[in-house]
Amino acid sequence: LRGRLHAILSFQGESGEVIGILTLHNKSFPPFVEQDLEIGTILASYSCETLRAIYATENLRSSESRFRELAEMLPEAVIETDLNFMVNYVNVRAVELFGYSEFEFLTHFNVLELVSEEQRELARTALTEQTATTVDKNFEYKAIRKNGESFPVLFHCAVVRENGLAAGYRSVIVDIGEIKQANEE
Repeated sequence: LRGRLHAILSFQGESGEVIGILTLHNKSFPPFVEQDLEIGTILASYSCETLRAIYATENLRSSESRFRELAEMLPEAVIETDLNFMVNYVNVRAVELFGYSEFEFLTHFNVLELVSEEQRELARTALTEQTATTVDKNFEYKAIRKNGESFPVLFHCAVVRENGLAAGYRSVIVDIGEIKQANEE
């Protein structure tokens, strides 16, 4: 709207709802000229983009928080690594299952160290080959706790992709020792 003393410019969200209003005031005569309104429109546009970015960031934080809360609630270990198998996320169950602290996991810890030495190269090869596919795979390995105790696990592994490119691995690890023992009995 144009008036002698003010202009009101609204800006809209992605679904068309008004998410903000910019008002321009001019106390002197003459009233706003076309160039003033163009500058106001540019300011409204920048403000709208800024608000959209803020909303997107808030939604991303909320989504990440939800993911972390869900991962922490799982009764299975969850471990995420980069392409070099260096751990960048573990849930509480992984800490409990393997006996390493979260700090130990997150400071230069290679996830392959959780696999028995005789199966380590097999695990490395299997994970590396998986980057070429979109199919999640399951692997059974003999895992090693920090105290040296070995136990059977099932790794459910998926490749983490960013912009279509492999960026790392996400694994859900299930201790199958009790299941194997029950089967043997």
